[in-house]
Amino acid sequence: MKICFVLIEYNLSNMPTNSSGVGIFYSNLTKLLKSKGYEVDVLVFPTYYMVIRDIIKYGEEFKQPSNILDNWDEYIFYDNDIYVRYILNEHESHFCSNYYKAVNQYLSQWLRDYPVDIIEATEGGGYLQYCEFNFPLVVRLHNGYTVMNEILSQQIDDTIKLAENIVLMNADSIAPVSKHILDATILYNNWFADNVYKIIYNGVDTQALPYQNIANIDNNLNSKKISYIGSITFDKGIDKLLKWFNIVNRQDANIELILVGRGNFNEFSSLLTKQAYKKVTYLGSVSHTEIPSLIEDSHLIVSFSHIEACPLIVLESMSVGRPVMAFSECKSFQEIIEHDVDGILWDDLNNIEGAAKEAVRLLNNPKKIEFMGFSARQKIEKKFNNNRFIDETLAWYSDVINNFQIIRESNQYKVKQYYKSLLIDTYHTNYIYIRKDIGFIKQIHTSIKYSLKDKGFNKGNIISIKLIRWLIKEMFIFIKSLFSFFRKKGAKK
Repeated sequence: MKICFVLIEYNLSNMPTNSSGVGIFYSNLTKLLKSKGYEVDVLVFPTYYMVIRDIIKYGEEFKQPSNILDNWDEYIFYDNDIYVRYILNEHESHFCSNYYKAVNQYLSQWLRDYPVDIIEATEGGGYLQYCEFNFPLVVRLHNGYTVMNEILSQQIDDTIKLAENIVLMNADSIAPVSKHILDATILYNNWFADNVYKIIYNGVDTQALPYQNIANIDNNLNSKKISYIGSITFDKGIDKLLKWFNIVNRQDANIELILVGRGNFNEFSSLLTKQAYKKVTYLGSVSHTEIPSLIEDSHLIVSFSHIEACPLIVLESMSVGRPVMAFSECKSFQEIIEHDVDGILWDDLNNIEGAAKEAVRLLNNPKKIEFMGFSARQKIEKKFNNNRFIDETLAWYSDVINNFQIIRESNQYKVKQYYKSLLIDTYHTNYIYIRKDIGFIKQIHTSIKYSLKDKGFNKGNIISIKLIRWLIKEMFIFIKSLFSFFRKKGAKK
């Protein structure tokens, strides 16, 4: 079996790139597949500025012009016996139709030259929306643009949401990494969810992350460390974390806070009191190989993140035997941690005073830390180990490959392609250009001329109700765009 990963990020083991948990996830999965004798191609189309910046900065010696895309470059790395190709154009605007089409052009040529048995991608950003593969396409749900911004109550770019929906429709099978992310994708992407294989929880290497009894490391209660490992951003709750630590420091001045991850700590440091600031150490981004020792040196791992899919750092911490304190309104944590058994779930971020007391109480009870850490390790060995993870992943691949023709010939697949054609024709061709005021009058004429009847809307298929709802919503947006356009024209006069 030959697998091709098409991604927007990937963690290179010997380069300090700003990869998130998804990049680390695919780095781990690639190594597992290679260790079992499978061939893996890794193609990365980075969209995050920090990742692109680091690839350009550290990868100059691996750079060469792309022989498929004009004015694009390829950075080819040999990482743990795996060739990883970064394909990028630092001047091209990401999340736009030209970028999506370039990705399609590259993949079409690549897969003609190097056929594979199955392709795995993520939904994030919808970068595969123009791609039509003759190979099975499976999508692993991590945490897409739409879900993330909906949960954080941030503005949604409808073009990216549409692109993600099309990727979900194109997928022959989908595997979420948690029930929370599955439910959120169904809710916010208005998705049918008829091609879900099963939930495949992330796994960790329990041998690389061996259990370390806290009692064997440090019995000195004057040295107590809390570690946060993740992005230094608002969506990860870093502002709440620092305010929380102010109270922790006021209650016990011996407790230290270690911060690890990409981001701008200076942007948030003013939230700390002078006394608390003295007890905070910011290490910045570190190689993933350094994470186990950072966890081992900690007494408690903490996360106030508002959104997670199936956080690897939580699983890694539990594998080492360290309890995790997490914000339980992010429901992914509830699928991993059992409160007061193998960690702490805090359900009220507005009550940071109570959360601080809970943490201080635990840090002054080494027996409790030891009990929770041992329970956490047992859970990882039973439910979140790499053997279970890779076996379920390979079963998923095999099932899709063996039933590929049946999947593509099914009525459900045809209905999804029909629905996709309606989305592209009515939305992608007309609405997006109207919003950009490109060929405005011509596009209005095209929209009015367009007839849903020609597409068989009157056939009474199962998606009519959803189409009606969608059309009503888009009509309001369309009218609003018209009003805005003519108001601008009037203002210019």
